Amino acid sequence: KHCVDHRGSRGKLYGSSRDNSNPRHLLQGRIQCAECGSTFYVGGARGRYLVCPGFRDGICSCRTMLPRKLAERLILEQINHRILQNKDWRQAVLDSSLDAWNIFESTVPVELASVERQVAEIDQKIGTWLDRIERGLDDPEVKQRLAARRAEREDLELRLKRLKREADNRPPKPTIEWIDQQIAELHNTLASATPAAALALANLIGTVIVREEIRPGRKRPFLRGEFILRAELPQKHSASSGQDKS
Repeated sequence: KHCVDHRGSRGKLYGSSRDNSNPRHLLQGRIQCAECGSTFYVGGARGRYLVCPGFRDGICSCRTMLPRKLAERLILEQINHRILQNKDWRQAVLDSSLDAWNIFESTVPVELASVERQVAEIDQKIGTWLDRIERGLDDPEVKQRLAARRAEREDLELRLKRLKREADNRPPKPTIEWIDQQIAELHNTLASATPAAALALANLIGTVIVREEIRPGRKRPFLRGEFILRAELPQKHSASSGQDKS
């Protein structure tokens, strides 16, 4: 794994941050060299390109620079074509969402009711031990049992709060209209050029593997990228960059 310093001699930040949990551009940490496995970083004139650090370090022959905006456009076009406009994918997402919703409906309410019953039973037991103390049975064993029951109740209360939060925040039963709304929100997020867009893209496609290739009749290579969509109908797609060798 190769890294590059992102702060100049005067402390000014440049290039791509290594903190992928707070990405500074859409493709941060997404582009990986097929030859050496290095992750491309921002470089070139005005940071408009992504480059393989392996070439700089002398361990990789991939010197072709990837125009960042072009790569973003090609990837988003593939997502829009393969996912956002794919009826089979929409139906698969609906089926998967319904399965998840049904599992939730059959487990969380049941678990919530069970925990509520357990809390009520613990309250009764705590009340019994308190009654014994009030009747003069104030020995160490009684206090230990009471403390254990109170600790058990605290754990149940935490589970109860989590389950109630999940029950209160659960989405409505999925419909095709709801799926279309989610897809529209995904499209808007990916097009927003924000850290949220970069994180959404990372969850959707993972890593894009790029390699240098030569077109017949041309001497200068270009970069071809492949990624696998993390969707119900995963397929491998390609996108090419016509950037000349630098």
